[in-house]
Amino acid sequence: MTIETFLLIQKKGEPYTVLDVRGEYEWQSGHIEGAVHIPLGQVAVDVEQSVTDKQKKLIVYCAVGGRSAQAVDILTSIGYTDVHNLEGGFSVYQMHMM
Repeated sequence: MTIETFLLIQKKGEPYTVLDVRGEYEWQSGHIEGAVHIPLGQVAVDVEQSVTDKQKKLIVYCAVGGRSAQAVDILTSIGYTDVHNLEGGFSVYQMHMM
């Protein structure tokens, strides 16, 4: 999912959940408001506690897109059906928010 598509979804008020799969230090340094934080290594174990609706739009990001692509694979393998990788990750998001 491009940053433009994500920002349009936000603007329209469509229902979604944002999942940040970066490490704790990265999360503490800044994150998308309202995001759920579950580091990549814990996604398979912890996501169902935080994101209970497996059909809800789930937008996953990391720093630039690599870890979130892995998380998308994990999430789809455990039954999440509307999962999207935010292309460029938090770095692109930050650039658009300046």
